[in-house]
Amino acid sequence: MSNGRNKIGIVLDIRCGTGAGPAGLCGRQIREEVAPGLALADTFGLALCAIVGIAKALALQSSELIAVLMGLLTGVAGGVLRDVLRREVPLVFHPEINLYATAALAGAPLLAALRKWIPGFAHAALCGMALTLGLRLGAILCKWRFPVFRTKDAPS
Repeated sequence: MSNGRNKIGIVLDIRCGTGAGPAGLCGRQIREEVAPGLALADTFGLALCAIVGIAKALALQSSELIAVLMGLLTGVAGGVLRDVLRREVPLVFHPEINLYATAALAGAPLLAALRKWIPGFAHAALCGMALTLGLRLGAILCKWRFPVFRTKDAPS
């Protein structure tokens, strides 16, 4: 029972993937020159993919917990795949990263909660995306991060 909306979503996913692949695989020198632009694009990609992942899982009638985990994995996996293809350590594994997965983990449950508690709310996805964007952009601009565990003999 495929409807037109699912076909449009698949075409949109393919178009986004084919456009984002070459853009993400640009050289290291170009990346360093336009780092703020790439950070902004990565933030929007994280928010969009996390929300699309949870929305799809909820549409398939998964439990809220599974849907939230799918949103988190969908959001973070795109950045991991990009960095692995560029032969770099994925951004999410850097200790100094500013609330990368945490932003996706905050926006996804908001979408699930709004859909459960306010069933007819049309802008639930936008609210979840806005929370993810706000947390990640705030973390980038204000250098918000979680404390990093260091052992006594580790250099500072």
